[in-house]
Amino acid sequence: MAGGEEEHYYNDTWVYDLSADNWSQDANTNQPSARLGHGLSETSMDGSSYLILFGGRGLGGTINDETWTFGGGDYSLPVELTSFTATAGDSKIALNWSTESEIDNLGFNIYRTTNENGKFSMLNDELIPGAGNSSQKHEYKYVDKNVTNGVTYWYKLEDVDFSGNTKFHGTVSGTPMKKALPLAFRLYPNYPNPFNPVTTISYDLLEAGYVKLAVYDLRGEKVVTLIKGNQAAGSYKINWDGTNQHGELVTSGLYFLRIASGKYLRTHKMVFIR
Repeated sequence: MAGGEEEHYYNDTWVYDLSADNWSQDANTNQPSARLGHGLSETSMDGSSYLILFGGRGLGGTINDETWTFGGGDYSLPVELTSFTATAGDSKIALNWSTESEIDNLGFNIYRTTNENGKFSMLNDELIPGAGNSSQKHEYKYVDKNVTNGVTYWYKLEDVDFSGNTKFHGTVSGTPMKKALPLAFRLYPNYPNPFNPVTTISYDLLEAGYVKLAVYDLRGEKVVTLIKGNQAAGSYKINWDGTNQHGELVTSGLYFLRIASGKYLRTHKMVFIR
């Protein structure tokens, strides 16, 4: 915002920060002269953004034909955030965020509240290190384990630059819940079926134990082992891409999916089409 008129003409220039919701005065002494009735426009030159001040009336009503440009370049933000999400689990909430680029970024802080309109408090004890100066994409994760199931939490992300300047991003929320355990041992029909190139296999384990999930052909010969090891009680999903244990694509036809865990044994038919 430049110029204007109240009891006299003003020639100071103020900048509004959308993210911080505040105004700050431009300390640059190289400024346009006092005027009113002027125009402001944003344009692009060679892909770079400029704010242009033009026209208006100066002191005594004289016509002012000066044109000023502000900025230039790409108005790069200290941190260009591409995503910020909260994923709730059992007694935990995982916060994930990614940046497209970073300029003088010292790091991040996480703020949390149980009242969306209440006061946010910083959650992390130490600053989460940033990438400093980078034009590459970076992924970050913070897991909040100090939560209570059934309670909704709201989060804000703060970035801090080398000079101590800060900016907030958010808000995201999550409600941790205790995951219900399956009521029975079950192998679900794969989907899609018939399939090409990939099918999803789902199964429930009533109790923890050693699990073996494998694919067999019509002759009863094992094609590939998908799961082999101990697993906790719960629900699981895994994909099969129609390849054998050597990574080779199998031929079209009928295959048998077999799961065994303790005293439990289940089999389903699958059809692969090339």
